[in-house]
Amino acid sequence: MPISKIDEVMQARAGMGRSGETYIVGAEDLYMRNNSRFSDEPTILKTKVLPAAVAPVIGQNENRNGVHETLDYRGVPVFSAYESFNFKGTHWVILAEIEKSEVMEPVHNLLKRMATNMAAVILLISFLAVLASRRITVPIAQITARLKQLAEGHHDIDIPAHKRNDEIGKMEQAVEVFRDHVKAAEKHAQQQSAQYERQATLQKFEALAQMSGGMAHEINNALQPILGLSEIVKEGLHGQNPHLEECMDIIYKSADNARKIVGGVLAFGRKNSDQERNVIQAESAINEAIWFAQQLLPSTVGIIKCGMHHEVNDALTSGEEHGYRININRVRLIQIITNLFSNAAHAMNNKGRIFIDLRQEFVSDPHLLAGKLPPGKYVILSIRDEGHGMDEKTMASAFDPFFTTKKVGEGTGLGLSIVHGIIKEWNGNITVESTIGKGTTFRILLPHAEEKRQAPES
Repeated sequence: MPISKIDEVMQARAGMGRSGETYIVGAEDLYMRNNSRFSDEPTILKTKVLPAAVAPVIGQNENRNGVHETLDYRGVPVFSAYESFNFKGTHWVILAEIEKSEVMEPVHNLLKRMATNMAAVILLISFLAVLASRRITVPIAQITARLKQLAEGHHDIDIPAHKRNDEIGKMEQAVEVFRDHVKAAEKHAQQQSAQYERQATLQKFEALAQMSGGMAHEINNALQPILGLSEIVKEGLHGQNPHLEECMDIIYKSADNARKIVGGVLAFGRKNSDQERNVIQAESAINEAIWFAQQLLPSTVGIIKCGMHHEVNDALTSGEEHGYRININRVRLIQIITNLFSNAAHAMNNKGRIFIDLRQEFVSDPHLLAGKLPPGKYVILSIRDEGHGMDEKTMASAFDPFFTTKKVGEGTGLGLSIVHGIIKEWNGNITVESTIGKGTTFRILLPHAEEKRQAPES
């Protein structure tokens, strides 16, 4: 058969893939008898195959066939199927080769897909594991945080409704029960503490009542000569010395007020509220109380009145124009103003100004009404100083009996509590506002009274 015909037959590559090739070689000389598809130059009788390609049939007389892995004439790894035969005394070998990379490509692709799928499965399993673990770790972390808050004293923490029926849900329920027990124990302790404080206060009041009786007797004994002698001296002057008569009148009024204040302290110690009250013009009474209280202040403390007549006599003669009427006891009003002025002067180190404001308006603010008084028309007396002010803790205890910020021996801590008690008896309220370094303001609310209004029964 002509070599050209052999080459034409060998070029048929149906089913050989992109790298498959067949060729016939002489088993003895190893020369190819057809052209290679991978060579641009003719390979017939010019190109040899590697000996390894025909190694299984070299030196064998009988026909042999098989498949093995070898290198083609280019040195490329291939899988080679061989068939040897003898023709007219010559030993020939037909080789059908395909590159190893093409044969293994589907295997490699399959392995890649398997690896990708395996990675995806691993990621999915990891994600599900994280989700499952977070359903445990996150609630446990929250439970731990809440327990820490409870340990730090935050007993009003919010615990969400537990919707789980597993062990985590039981732990959440246990924390909720623990919190409720802690809150109940805290409330019980507070109640016990409040009860002890009430008992201690009652004991102090009892001691005060017993002590005030003896004190009142001694003070009244000391006041009687002052009252009697000042009145005798005034009557003996017969108008010969008006200035001295005025001084004696001041001495008598001051001593009489002192006697009445002692009676007010006794009434407070006995929790007695039967002192006489009258419906009076507010500005007149307050101006009178301011005048008496001002006599006890050093000259370095000034009184500034806002919206009021500046002189007592003016208020007494023309104060009716405002029509502010209140149902009070004048002596106890002097006691209130004197106490507030004394505290203001102390807060300013006896140097500064005290501002007084009086007005009447309809009040509905629950803070001013202490949440108990009905909305309505009230006379409001404001007393503001330029002192050092108070913090929140001090303001919260300002009206507590025996609470004081003064040094030992400078105050009893009863002043503001007595003021608070008197105003409560008058169906009013007193509030305090203060800022550190900016002074303090006390506001006294007293219900507006009709002229014929009688004092409520105690």
